[in-house]
Amino acid sequence: MTVREFLRVHQATVRYLGCASVSVGLLSVSSAETVQAFRSIAAYFLGLTQQPVHRVVAYPSDIAGRLMAAVYATDENERLRDLAKRMHVYKIRAEQLEQDHARMRAVLGTRPTGMGRLLNARVQRREPHQWFNTLIIARGKRDGIVPDAPVLTDRCMESVQIIGRIWSVEEETARVLLITDPLSGIPVGIAGKTAQGVLLGNGTPEPTIEYLLPESDVAPGDRVVTVTLPPGIMTGNLDVGSVVSVELSPRTGFKSARVTLAGNISVLDHVLVLVP
Repeated sequence: MTVREFLRVHQATVRYLGCASVSVGLLSVSSAETVQAFRSIAAYFLGLTQQPVHRVVAYPSDIAGRLMAAVYATDENERLRDLAKRMHVYKIRAEQLEQDHARMRAVLGTRPTGMGRLLNARVQRREPHQWFNTLIIARGKRDGIVPDAPVLTDRCMESVQIIGRIWSVEEETARVLLITDPLSGIPVGIAGKTAQGVLLGNGTPEPTIEYLLPESDVAPGDRVVTVTLPPGIMTGNLDVGSVVSVELSPRTGFKSARVTLAGNISVLDHVLVLVP
């Protein structure tokens, strides 16, 4: 770069430095009155032009600084937005965990003595055409799930209610056979009475108790619970529901009772599996 090009590019800076040099020279001379007068005049005009020249010299650096600050601010805003999104997700997860813990505390506080271990399981899949038949849960062999293990729900928050049993088990999933499925058969009894029978599914929300003896003391409103059988088959005293109606079959000679379930089997997002 030649001297001329340098002066053209840095013209404002050169003028400022020149005026500053003249001002310093004049301020250092104090012997002659003429010089004093010229110095006063020069200082007056230099004072008027000093601020604009300074702005011309400093303005480009201010723009660069502001641009860099804007870039940093944009990056920081993006980082804070991502952090806010993650914190929102963590908040939702924490609330879900808190709800699950509260539900489990309530369930564990009401479970029968010697009941075993309750394992929370998320419902992974439920086919519409098999709504009252089967469903798939996101628990399997690695979680300790075994065939015929009772499957419960705690929708009413007062007790746990049986809704089915484990039908088949894979490594990470298991299929639940609901008590409303026609293939389901669970031994049940009437709470506080000696009457016992088999709860058979019929594809509707109201299964029936079959094979009740004709002299059985069963009436609408009676509470239905499971009956204890040898280990691995069924655990006793699990709430099933209540009797809605009772009738005597002239063909078989046994009584049958229609039961309304205590657990809401239509809405299931998670279940409890009773494992040894």
